[in-house]
Amino acid sequence: MRKSEAYWIRHFRKQGFLNPSLIAAGMDGAVYSLVPDEVIAKVWRHRNETQLARLKAFYADLARLASHIQTPQITDVQVVDGTVVSIEKYLRGAPLHESLSKDASHPDPEAVAAIASALTSLRSVPAADRFSGLTILDEPTPLWDGTGKWSDAVLRAISRRVDRFRPQLQSRIVDLDAIVTA
Repeated sequence: MRKSEAYWIRHFRKQGFLNPSLIAAGMDGAVYSLVPDEVIAKVWRHRNETQLARLKAFYADLARLASHIQTPQITDVQVVDGTVVSIEKYLRGAPLHESLSKDASHPDPEAVAAIASALTSLRSVPAADRFSGLTILDEPTPLWDGTGKWSDAVLRAISRRVDRFRPQLQSRIVDLDAIVTA
């Protein structure tokens, strides 16, 4: 059973956070501000404690190996009435979609540079067997399933997402297959 926003606000107040507030919600769960611009909590819908422990270790390795980019940092993992909650360092910045205009004929050069920089940094991160079970988004298939290269893992994930959402994507994107291939 999913707990309400009010439930989580009460829970975080009981933990000593004075003014917790919901800042985002999506397919993976909800994000609450616990200490503005410093500490957040993620209430996960599709993760268990083992998965979050693995994700916490992955984030720590990623921060060490790609130290020039900001990465998530999980400071604590809790199980609250069967729901997994991570306490994390707040990441500064703006969501990428804020830099993208639906009306623009070309993507914002700063957004493209940010994505290229992040992907270049991630390309140099070696695959580690202990992280091979990590999943992304709401997928049951681990990202690294059947591959040891970041680029292959990402391409497979893109392929799975395009296959899953093909009707919606084709209705909005001209030449979808050519774009995916490129």
